[in-house]
Amino acid sequence: MNPRRLLIIIAILGGIVFLVMALTRKKKASDGGGTTVASTAKIDVPAVPRAVEQAVSIPAGDQSARFLAMTSDAQGALKSVTLHTEQYQRPKRTGSRWVPAERLEAGPYDVVTTWDPDFYPFRLDFSVLGWDGQEGGGTITRLVRGATTATPIEGRPKAFKLGAPTADDLPLAPGDRLQGTGLDKGLAILAADGDVVELEAAPAAALPPGLTVTRTTSPLRQLAMSDRFTRATGEDPNVITWVWPNPHRDTSDLWIERSWRVTGPYQLGQTVAITNTASAPLKVHYAVLVTGWQDPEAEAPGMFSAPTEMWQPICTVADERHSHTLHDLVEDREKGLIPNGQVSFFGVETQYFVMAGFFPGEGGRAGSCSLHGEKNGAIVARYEAVTTHDTLPGPQCLPEWFPADARAGRLTCVAAMQKLGVDATHLDEHSLDLAMDRFASSGSREEAIALRKTLRAYGEARAARFELSTYAGPKDLDVLATAGGSLDKSLDFGWVAFLARPLLAFLKFIHSVIPSWVVAILLFTIIVRLCLYPLTHRQYQQMQKMSALKPEMDSLRERFKDDSAKLQQETMSLYKRHGVNPLSGCFPLLVQMPVFFAMYRTLYTAVDLYQEPLFLWVKDMTQPDPYFILPVILGVVMVGQQLMTPMTGMDPTQAKIMKWVMPIMFSGFMLFLPSGLVFYIFVGTILSMGQQWYTRRRYTATVDANRSKDNDRARGTDRGSRARQRARS
Repeated sequence: MNPRRLLIIIAILGGIVFLVMALTRKKKASDGGGTTVASTAKIDVPAVPRAVEQAVSIPAGDQSARFLAMTSDAQGALKSVTLHTEQYQRPKRTGSRWVPAERLEAGPYDVVTTWDPDFYPFRLDFSVLGWDGQEGGGTITRLVRGATTATPIEGRPKAFKLGAPTADDLPLAPGDRLQGTGLDKGLAILAADGDVVELEAAPAAALPPGLTVTRTTSPLRQLAMSDRFTRATGEDPNVITWVWPNPHRDTSDLWIERSWRVTGPYQLGQTVAITNTASAPLKVHYAVLVTGWQDPEAEAPGMFSAPTEMWQPICTVADERHSHTLHDLVEDREKGLIPNGQVSFFGVETQYFVMAGFFPGEGGRAGSCSLHGEKNGAIVARYEAVTTHDTLPGPQCLPEWFPADARAGRLTCVAAMQKLGVDATHLDEHSLDLAMDRFASSGSREEAIALRKTLRAYGEARAARFELSTYAGPKDLDVLATAGGSLDKSLDFGWVAFLARPLLAFLKFIHSVIPSWVVAILLFTIIVRLCLYPLTHRQYQQMQKMSALKPEMDSLRERFKDDSAKLQQETMSLYKRHGVNPLSGCFPLLVQMPVFFAMYRTLYTAVDLYQEPLFLWVKDMTQPDPYFILPVILGVVMVGQQLMTPMTGMDPTQAKIMKWVMPIMFSGFMLFLPSGLVFYIFVGTILSMGQQWYTRRRYTATVDANRSKDNDRARGTDRGSRARQRARS
């Protein structure tokens, strides 16, 4: 088959596929279902309204101009991470019916895409949280409502209206108990509606003033009913620490401490430490959830559609990237189940940004990672360690943030180490034995034994602390590589990564010298054309040779117009006699295709080009031309290129398709592709036209020179023949 005819067929089929995809693409509508990513420990708890949220920003030091992180009292999870670099400023947007209006206002880019405190990223999902046999601990008593009053409601003997809550009070719930002077065990609350409560039984007498409301139950149930943490004051102002339950109000032998600090560009370090002050060992097992939200009604991006921001969960296990779209995870939940292995990082991503927890180092950390997607748009990457210590010994010393008036004579861990003469790096048995003997030689051996036991338990608990690094920012290849944890794998260049990565590095290098992406793309295109020049030069030479054969081709077509097989045979013989290879025009195109796809993937993935202007009306080179000017100009130029191209061997219909239909169809493809890619193709087309004109001119000049030599030689031969003839005569 003629290679040009083959190209025509491929182009037409591609156009049909494109039109079918455009016509059949449907929006995925949500059915409004709720997110069902739940803890493996099923806790039946009443619905409790959430109190007013408190959030604290993390001091970012030198990085404050680039990003600002805010943590919430909702488990101490991330509330927001805003990027303040000018490049990432977002214009005002229109959103779906779910997104709060304030999140669509113009401003810095927020990597956190959820807005409900119950779905902030990096929440903890406890499956085990309690003491062995519930001895020596067992329950936690929380002060739900401090000093308050209870006013009877007329006509309802068991109903009372409590006083207004304070900032530290928790929402009321069934099962809480009203406590006060003379109430002994207190009065159980049957139902609660705001500040109005209904008791299980009417009190025998008027309720006294100075009432309180308490809640006593297991740690896991307490956490399920209210996971509101309290801000703790520490010695380092650059570290934000949250504690559960409230050490100033609640009675507990279990304390969950969560600390955040800035560790680098777009990087946070987080630590989860659990303190057990009971005598019984504490069993703990939990997972970490990185959550996000993707509009379920948004159209999925395609090869020939405008790039759109699509968030999806991602995990890298055993150095292999796992990522699926919301639609795929909703349709097939099995896709999100990943075999256990060494987890490098887990989180949510879009093409230009990523928010992930990662484990620095070569091997990552052993565990399980799974991806989840719900019909309402919630997406989750869930990590659970399989080798985490799940038993914490007791009793332990108290952390530094523990209130002095609530210590009841117990030492803090720092004070205990100072008293025994050790530091946090020498809490092994041998070091503690030596320190105990030194202390006992000049003091009480009983006290030395108690200190050793306390610090040994503290050392074992420290080994069970969960430390995780966090990255929340742009997919800057250099920053990701520096952070570690294989985060650079979040950049998905596809099968052309071997070309896209050096291409990006080259574009960034040019841009660092000449701060213009237009110049960078222009120089890159010129270099690509120079590298391909030997191939394209031969291609255009073959085209000119084929053009020179047009009279003979027309003659063959006329002679064998009724015998296509014979016509094909004679045509190939003609090509062979004149040294013409019709396939030589296809090879340069095949070589250029990977470069085309690499450029596309670079523009689609590299945040360096995100929202960067190209020129004049094109304000973002990663998005389509807003007025379609560049694709239309490209179409006109391609028509001109086709008019320059010889159509030897084609019938009139094929020639018209090549001259008009192909450029128009290709220009239509370009309407919704990144404008930077269209500019690259435009520059390449202009250079091809110039090379094609130059080659034709050189070829024509060479042919004319050879014809002139042949004529001169013929004339010389003819004159010699006449001279010899005269000599004979």
